[in-house]
Amino acid sequence: MKTKIYLGLTLIFIVSTFSKSISQANTSLSNLVSNTAVNHSLVPGSTGSVNLGLTTIGWKNLYLTGVIYKNGVPVFYTPLDSNTFVGLNAGSTGVTGKNNTATGYQALRNITSGNNNTATGYLSLYNNSTGARNVSIGDNAMYSNISGNYNTA
Repeated sequence: MKTKIYLGLTLIFIVSTFSKSISQANTSLSNLVSNTAVNHSLVPGSTGSVNLGLTTIGWKNLYLTGVIYKNGVPVFYTPLDSNTFVGLNAGSTGVTGKNNTATGYQALRNITSGNNNTATGYLSLYNNSTGARNVSIGDNAMYSNISGNYNTA
């Protein structure tokens, strides 16, 4: 009989402790520091901007799919197989070529099916469309090349 009483009292104690811990959950999230929000929209407000992170606390990793834009113009994207385009309007969103790298304003801008090209600089390899294995470095370097292969400038 004593065992049943002790068992019953233990069960009552456990249930009352459990229900107390549930009722003590901070549902208002008042324990969060300022600048912290849960289920917060990242859509810019009336001021047109939303900051991600702070100058003293930044994001550790950022995983994206698609294109990064600045004022509506693409500045970073990696379409298809191993293509990397960095700079305002660098590369082409319609590229089918592979292993191209463009760095700079409109570098490799007209690339379509060309492969293994590297363009660094303002308008570098700008008109290259189908040319392959070209390396151009500098302002307007190989600007007029359209289909030439194995060139260095």
